[in-house]
Amino acid sequence: MATAEKFLDAKVESVSEAIGFIEDNLKKYHVKKKDSIKAQLLAEKFFVQIVKSKQESDSEDIRVAVTKKYIKLSVIVSYKGKQIEEIKDVGLEVNPAVAEMPADAEERIRKIMIFANHDNYTVGYKNGINKISINVGESGLGAAKLGEKSEKVSEFIGNALFHERL
Repeated sequence: MATAEKFLDAKVESVSEAIGFIEDNLKKYHVKKKDSIKAQLLAEKFFVQIVKSKQESDSEDIRVAVTKKYIKLSVIVSYKGKQIEEIKDVGLEVNPAVAEMPADAEERIRKIMIFANHDNYTVGYKNGINKISINVGESGLGAAKLGEKSEKVSEFIGNALFHERL
């Protein structure tokens, strides 16, 4: 298994450094531009969510890593601290009602990005460490397997965009 990792300050100002690190390491594996950008955007959204959810007792560092195990390429964003409920709760169980969308436009966009790419990442919490693993490349479920869930995703995104106009 090949891994490149970097520890960054848990501050919003560190996001561009994290994204640059991810981009540089994904280039080494000749990842398609579209897949690289999707992984970078998801990592950015999760990084910011971690910073916003961070407690004073939590670690001051966020670990960003690009790993390759056999043919699977992943971007890992992790940090030691309290479990991040905001990330754990974003999934297909979320009711896409307009009332549940955050009022802040940036928060809405973050939630839409994470929700729309639910099949490309996993969220875990073990031994006091939050870990988000983003699959790079082919989607975990694929469009054909998404089936009826795609309607729910479309409705969620449509409602969020409608809420933006209000």
